[in-house]
Amino acid sequence: MDNISALMGISSFSAGIFGCSGKPREEAPKAPQPVERPSSIQPLQTMDSDNDQWEKADWPNRGVFNCVWEPGNISFNNGIMTISLKKTDSGEYPYSSGEYRSIEEYKYGKFETRMKAAAGAGLVTSFFIYTGRHGLNDHHEIDIEILGSNTRQAQLTYFIEGSVGIKKTIDLPFDASEGFHDYGFVWTKKHIEWFVDGRSVLKTEGGRMPYMPCKIMMNLWPGTKEASEWLGGIYNGEGATAQYDWIKSPASD
Repeated sequence: MDNISALMGISSFSAGIFGCSGKPREEAPKAPQPVERPSSIQPLQTMDSDNDQWEKADWPNRGVFNCVWEPGNISFNNGIMTISLKKTDSGEYPYSSGEYRSIEEYKYGKFETRMKAAAGAGLVTSFFIYTGRHGLNDHHEIDIEILGSNTRQAQLTYFIEGSVGIKKTIDLPFDASEGFHDYGFVWTKKHIEWFVDGRSVLKTEGGRMPYMPCKIMMNLWPGTKEASEWLGGIYNGEGATAQYDWIKSPASD
C-alpha cells in the first residue's frame, strides 16, 4: 500500500464478558485484526521535524548538484514524505530541493524504502548510504538512483575508498514516476544485493565491499551541465517532487 498508515493499526481485541453464573455471555463481534507494522519499518509520518535520528540538510552539495538543500522543501502529510524541487530567483543556484538523512552512521544490514520518483531529464531521485568525501579514501557509498530521463530504469552503484566498485543500470517492469515501489539492498562484509519490489535484481560476486559506517540518505536533485550526459540533459522545468512512504533500516530496529 502507498500509505504507511495502513501499516500502523492499533491492536483491538474483544474478550468474552462473564456473568455471575460463570457462564460466558455472547461475545461482541470482534473488530477486524489490524495489519501489524513490522518492527523494522519506520513510518515517515512520525519524522516531521528534526529529531535525534534524522535531519534535513540546509547547505549546498556543490559539484554536479545544481541546487541548494532547504529544510522547507521537505514536508510530511498522511504518512508520506515529499521532497520538492523548486525554482528560485536568487542566490547561486537556480533551484532549491531537499535531502533527508540519518544523524547516525550504520554498518551492514538491510536498507529499504518505498518511493515514487520524479520524472524529467536532468533529475535524480535517490535512496542511498554514504560517508566521507567524494572520490577520496574515506568515501564509501551504496546507491539506488532513478534518473528522471528514463524512469523505467534504476542505476545501482557502490563506491569503496573513493572508487566505483560497480555501476549498473537495470530495466524496471514499471514507470517509477507513476507509483510507489519498494527499493532496497542488503549490505554484508562479502556482498551487496539489490532488490526491487522484493525481487533480487543484482548481486555482487567477489571483490571488496564498502566497510565504513554510513549515513542513510534520500534526496531529489537536478544536475549541472557537467552531469548532463549522464543525466540525459539539463533540467529547466518549474519544479518536481519525489515521495517516500517508509524506511526499513538498522536505524528503525
